[in-house]
Amino acid sequence: MNVPWRCSENCWGSERLKTLPKGESNERVSRRRRMSTTIWRTEDVASSNGVHAGSLLHEVTLDSRLDALREVALTLLHEVESLRSLRPPRSSEQPRLPEAVRRFETHLILAALEKTRGNQFRAARLLGVKHTTLNAKIKRYGISFDRYRTAGCTLDQEMAA
Repeated sequence: MNVPWRCSENCWGSERLKTLPKGESNERVSRRRRMSTTIWRTEDVASSNGVHAGSLLHEVTLDSRLDALREVALTLLHEVESLRSLRPPRSSEQPRLPEAVRRFETHLILAALEKTRGNQFRAARLLGVKHTTLNAKIKRYGISFDRYRTAGCTLDQEMAA
C-alpha cells in the first residue's frame, strides 16, 4: 500500500541542515529523519484504518524519547570517562601568582616603553600609573629600556613631545 507522506513545515524531512547540531553525527540525524517519517506514516495508516492515531503516535513518540534519552546518557557517560583519564598538572608545573604577575607586568612595561621610545613619563601615562611606580617596577624587575631610546634625545625633548 502506498501511503502518502505528509509533514509540517518544521518536520525533519523538509528541512535541510546546513550544519549538524553539536554532538550530532550523520547517522543520528538520518535516524531522526526516518523516525519522523515513521511517525507521520503511522498516523496516516491508522487514520485510514479507523485505529486511534493518538495512541499509536504516543507509543512511537515515547519509544523514540526513551531511545534519545539512552543516547544522551551514553554520550554523557563517555564524556565523564574521558575526563577521568585527564590528569591535573603537577604542582611544580603550575605557575605561581607572583611569577605570573611579574611576567605580565614586564611584558606590558616593555611594550609601553617600546611604543614611547623609552620615555618613562609617557609610558607611565599610557599604562595608567604614576611615573614613580613605573620607575620602581623597572628597577624591581631589572628592565633595561636603553635600546628603546633614540640617539641624541634628551629628557627635555622627550617631555616636550
